[in-house]
Amino acid sequence: MKRKILVSILLAMSLTTISCSGSRREGNFINDNMEITDDRQDNYDNKENEEDTSMNERELTQEQIDLLCNISVNEEKVRNGNLASWQIEVLNQYDSAMEYLKGKYPSYEFVLTCCEPKNKLNSFTTFNFIEKNVEGVYYDMHIDVYEEESGNRYEIADNFYGKLFKDEMADKFMELMKEEFPECINVTTNISYVQGKDFGENLDLEKVLSGEIVMSHNTDFYINAENLAEAEYSEKVTQIKDFILEKGIYGSYDVKFVKESNQEDVLYMEHFFGE
Repeated sequence: MKRKILVSILLAMSLTTISCSGSRREGNFINDNMEITDDRQDNYDNKENEEDTSMNERELTQEQIDLLCNISVNEEKVRNGNLASWQIEVLNQYDSAMEYLKGKYPSYEFVLTCCEPKNKLNSFTTFNFIEKNVEGVYYDMHIDVYEEESGNRYEIADNFYGKLFKDEMADKFMELMKEEFPECINVTTNISYVQGKDFGENLDLEKVLSGEIVMSHNTDFYINAENLAEAEYSEKVTQIKDFILEKGIYGSYDVKFVKESNQEDVLYMEHFFGE
C-alpha cells in the first residue's frame, strides 16, 4: 500500500513539471476539462464532455491556431474554430498579452508560442514568446487572473526588458564602481526576472542605480586580486556592500576576486543582497 501511495505522489509531482518551451510539447496536452493528459488520449472523444464544451465558431489567426494546437488534445476542433470555454479564455488572455507587449515595447514585434493556462496545477497563466524573426530565444510572461463581476481582470508581467538593458546596466555599474573601486575590472549583470508594466522599453536605469526604482537583478563584480592579500578580501567585500547599500541599489550581488589575466579562475567569492 505504501508503494502505491508513493507512486501516486511521484506521478502528481511529475505533472507539475510540464514545460512548454516554444515548440510543441511531446506527450502532454490539456483536454476540454482543463486536465493535463498524455498523447495516448489524442483521440479524445468523450461525447458528454464534447457536448458540454462545444462553443460557437470563432475565426482564428494562424498564430492562435498554432498556440491552441500546442496545448490541446482535439486539434480538429481548434482548426474548425469550435472552441471550449477554457480555450476562449486563453484567447482573451492572448489578446490582452499582445496589447500589453505592444504598449510596453512599441519598437518590437512578438509571437506568443506556447501557454500553460491557469488551472488546478498553475496559479497563473504562463506564456512563452519570442521576438519576431529571432528564433530560438524565448521569454516568459505571467498573467494573474482575477475573477470579477464585470469579467476577468489580468495583471501581466514579463522579462523581455532584461534583454534590452542587460549590457547597459553592466556598463553603468562599471562606471559607478570604478569611481570608488579602481580595482574593479569587470561587471556582468543578468536581468531575467518577470516584472510588470513599469519595466518596459523606456526604463530609466539612472533611477535604478540611484535606488529610486527597485529592480531585481543578479550582478557580479570582478575585483583584481593581484595587489591584494587574501586577508583583505573580506574587508573589500564589506566596503563594496556598504557602498551599494548606501546607494540603495536593490539586487543580488557576487564579488569575485580574480587575476586580470584570467577572470574565469575565481580565487575568492562572497555574496550579498542590496536593499
